[in-house]
Amino acid sequence: MLQLFIYILFFSYTSQSSFQKDLNVNIPFPPILDKRDGIPTGHLRPLGWQSRAEAPVVEEPVIIESETFWNKYVEINKPVIFRGLVLGSEATEQWTDTYLERYYGHLDIKLAERKQNFINFKEKIQMKLSDFLKGYRTEDWYLNGIMPEQMLVEAPIPRLLSCGPYTTYYTQKDNSYQIIKDKLEKKFNINWNRDIPKIAQLVEPYIWLSAGETSSLLHSHPEHNLHCVLDGRKDFILIPSEQFLSQKNSLKHEKKNTDWRVKLDLFESYDGSNEWYSKIDVDKINAYKYKYLNSMKWYYSSVRTGDCIYIPANFLHQVRSHGRSLSSSIYFKTLKLPSQLADIFNDLKSHLFNGCSHDAPLFEPMASIKSNFLWTYTHSERHLKQKIFNANDARSYLHYLIKNESLLFENFENFYYEITSEIKEKLSELKPLIREAFNLTAKEIWDELTHEKSLNLEQIYDLDDSKLDRLTKILGLSANFHDSDYFLVNDEL
Repeated sequence: MLQLFIYILFFSYTSQSSFQKDLNVNIPFPPILDKRDGIPTGHLRPLGWQSRAEAPVVEEPVIIESETFWNKYVEINKPVIFRGLVLGSEATEQWTDTYLERYYGHLDIKLAERKQNFINFKEKIQMKLSDFLKGYRTEDWYLNGIMPEQMLVEAPIPRLLSCGPYTTYYTQKDNSYQIIKDKLEKKFNINWNRDIPKIAQLVEPYIWLSAGETSSLLHSHPEHNLHCVLDGRKDFILIPSEQFLSQKNSLKHEKKNTDWRVKLDLFESYDGSNEWYSKIDVDKINAYKYKYLNSMKWYYSSVRTGDCIYIPANFLHQVRSHGRSLSSSIYFKTLKLPSQLADIFNDLKSHLFNGCSHDAPLFEPMASIKSNFLWTYTHSERHLKQKIFNANDARSYLHYLIKNESLLFENFENFYYEITSEIKEKLSELKPLIREAFNLTAKEIWDELTHEKSLNLEQIYDLDDSKLDRLTKILGLSANFHDSDYFLVNDEL
């Protein structure tokens, strides 16, 4: 998600000024198309004016069970909206600017300056939340980043993601591990002597705050996103990629189009990231250049205070915010099992969901499940939440890093940079053996795992513990960088 920090930039219709932004939330959506003779529909209009929406995003009652949500939507990558799912939470009831400044104003946050193009963009600016709150209604600022850990006490996580495979895993240290292992080995005639791999991973909670009308880029993430509006309104345009990948385009009856990403001016944040961003100016579409938009299927939803929308992984979408817009996102990932265990997936999934209570409240504080997030935001930086690692944990992280069918070196390199960059800036303060370890490059660590350019899932789980030893130590040292006691007892690799 580091690339999200840099590449997904926001902008507003109003230029930076000392005047308060327009906080009107009563904007018609989807738009009524205006057709003019000789001019392509929606030329120089915002995204969404070029063709009629196919339909609104499907809505579900908030009482839906976690397993039903997985089977009906997550497993088949289908968007859905839940009206009022987190209404009544402390965040929707109390998180006014005054309240946030009083209780969380001392926290460091990072914000993006909204820009209309990718030329000379600035990386995120760090400041106190109190300073941001004093200026964001007039300055061209947008808060988007991992939610500081202190705020998780009041931020809601719907029960859809607070139980089952999102929070329950079977390691060899668990009391129930042997029971599950025996059951699986007997039923499927397999031999497995390691932790049972995760089938889901909560990645990180995000917070978004802006004032006035703002627009995101057209983009997609490799993770799933459950996005909940805590105040204000957001309009979503969702574009299913199946229409581009099908053998025939149902609108134009064209042959399979292999260059649709080129036609939509999409680029990856880095090679192999599977994070895509479009250079299209979503507020002023050049309909002569982007003719593809006039025949494109898209779905829509206006999401208001208390509503949550599920955006599947790799689903192209664009978001427009109105008024004071405050929201949270919970990014999560679903994971495949190695081929040896593929047949047990449904059994394992059902067993994990058995732990979900039908009587649980619709939401609970994120703090109650914070240990299950992969990343946390402390000491003004993004860090791994887990603190103690073994070889099985290292395999689990490599498993998580797979973006498509295999783990590419580029994916590993980006992750390695994220977990070591803060330490590398302070190498001179560390003990010699630790300094020597962190001078190793991502390529040197990768070469200890394999000499190939990629690792598939089976190869990851076949890695010998000895090959994972140095990576395991680096994970622990980077996650505990701010714990001086940890470094006193872990001063060598």
